[in-house]
Amino acid sequence: MVTTFAGSGTAGSTNATGTAASFNTPVNLSIDADGFLYVAEAQGNLIRKISPAGKVSTIAGGGTGGDTADTGAAALFHGPTSVVFDKAKTLYVADGTKVRKLVRK
Repeated sequence: MVTTFAGSGTAGSTNATGTAASFNTPVNLSIDADGFLYVAEAQGNLIRKISPAGKVSTIAGGGTGGDTADTGAAALFHGPTSVVFDKAKTLYVADGTKVRKLVRK
């Protein structure tokens, strides 16, 4: 049986739990050792995090396209398409013509 874990099915970037949340073209997922999913949201220009309970939050990106190295909403992406972790818990993001990294605390 297939069920929806997170996302309403309507394009958007709403932080909420389960089907109350929305995504704008999620294209890639990566899971960390604690069971959190990280999502590259291409059209939303965001990096999103989903807890094991289905709570969606935005961890990086301001929602508009750009190329700004910063933290949280001040960081800007240009169509992120992939996310992956290394052993040091650094999250790497394929973003436009670059590979960028987010260090989790």
